[in-house]
Amino acid sequence: MGNSLKAIVAFVPSKECQKYLLEDLEEMPVDKTVDLSGRQLRRLPLHICSFRELVKLYLSDNNLNHLPPELEQLQNLQILALDFNNFKVLPLVVCTLKQLCILYLGNNKLCSLPLGLRLLQNLKTLWIESNCLQYLPEVVCELSLLKTL
Repeated sequence: MGNSLKAIVAFVPSKECQKYLLEDLEEMPVDKTVDLSGRQLRRLPLHICSFRELVKLYLSDNNLNHLPPELEQLQNLQILALDFNNFKVLPLVVCTLKQLCILYLGNNKLCSLPLGLRLLQNLKTLWIESNCLQYLPEVVCELSLLKTL
């Protein structure tokens, strides 16, 4: 019942419904980690982008297919998990997060990766399995610190 209720509530944009989904996440946690995995989210709550010191953001297993431009404010982000969502295209705002070391993109619907991915020069781990990629995008070869693919 819990997941079914969350799936229904995810369609209602009211503040009360969003609080239910986020479990009253109003301030950045002390460990600088936000885990919103499996919450049936269709959009990233904008107030998360105000947590400028955030280091880890887990958005796995939701219904996301885009991200807001405000995500660019999270310049300290080192881990971003977007796996098990509905992305057909990687939002370009992800390419602005230059401190990213680990990026989880597996189990989406990506057919390509943007050239802007080359800006993520601190990326050491990139998970892109179970997408619609026909070949390894050349931009991956430009990630000089990449150790795990």
